Amino acid sequence: MDLRLLLGTGIRIFAICMALEAFRTLYSIKQAQLLSSVDSAGYILSVIYMVVAVISWLFPLNISAIIVPSTENLEKSEVKPIEFARVSTSLFALYLILNNIWALFPGYVLFSNKFDIDPTTLSSAILTTVAGLIILLNNKKIAMLMCK
Repeated sequence: MDLRLLLGTGIRIFAICMALEAFRTLYSIKQAQLLSSVDSAGYILSVIYMVVAVISWLFPLNISAIIVPSTENLEKSEVKPIEFARVSTSLFALYLILNNIWALFPGYVLFSNKFDIDPTTLSSAILTTVAGLIILLNNKKIAMLMCK
């Protein structure tokens, strides 16, 4: 496996991150609309995230060829693409879980009626943590999809 294929797999993981961020932004906007009026800038940002995610998912090798020109000396690696994708997917899932677990602790306090917390933040953290758990538990299937 050469450097471009490794980078292409990383670009597909980036595409998954961008798609999740687009959905999270859209969800946050919808929740904020319930509380007050929101301008269209959030929608534009969500669309930009999704466009970048789709382009990154569909053309990872073209993007990696731009990042690593053909004049570079490309060495072969002993890592199989599926192994790299599984490790990367698992690390991404752990990042999602650990990044949002801190938002869940105030949620626990909320349910024990000691402090107030924004319900949008709590629900976003719960959804993102659940998404991270689903990705972590299905990392082989997601890695196989990324390596197609």
